[in-house]
Amino acid sequence: MKEMSKGVSITRKIKQIIEAAGEKKAESIKILSLSPLTWIADHFVICTGSTMVQTKAIAEAMIEKVDAKPRSVEGMKSGRWILLDYGDVIVHIFLPEAREFYRLERVWGDAEETVITESSA
Repeated sequence: MKEMSKGVSITRKIKQIIEAAGEKKAESIKILSLSPLTWIADHFVICTGSTMVQTKAIAEAMIEKVDAKPRSVEGMKSGRWILLDYGDVIVHIFLPEAREFYRLERVWGDAEETVITESSA
């Protein structure tokens, strides 16, 4: 993963995001490497929470734990699909039915995918 010239490195940012997700029992955590495919972001981190309360707790934990502040936070009110935009890393926190409906892993099917297991979170 690329390092940023200033601020928090991408590697550190993703590690902090994954740790926060793991602490709040997020499920099906995946990292998509987008840098060869688009300028939108270098990585997507995608995870699932089983309830709106849990998706909000996951997002709040990430906001608290990550050294960088997100540029934008969307979806906190509804909790169905929460997006945290850290510039080079965009986090998507879904309820199961929303994740299945939007299928970001399929939309970005050409991206290299890393699945995070409990032992690596």
